[in-house]
Amino acid sequence: MESLVYIMLVATSVVGLTFIVERGLALRWKKVIPPEIEAAVEACEGTND
Repeated sequence: MESLVYIMLVATSVVGLTFIVERGLALRWKKVIPPEIEAAVEACEGTND
């Protein structure tokens, strides 16, 4: 019974980590932010930012 709990814990951890990595790859800056917005943000940044 105890080994089943460990197996389920490892399985859910792997699934959760898979979702985190997939979302991190899918939500990259270049894919989410249009180039015009990125240029505007870069233009607003000062030397102390």
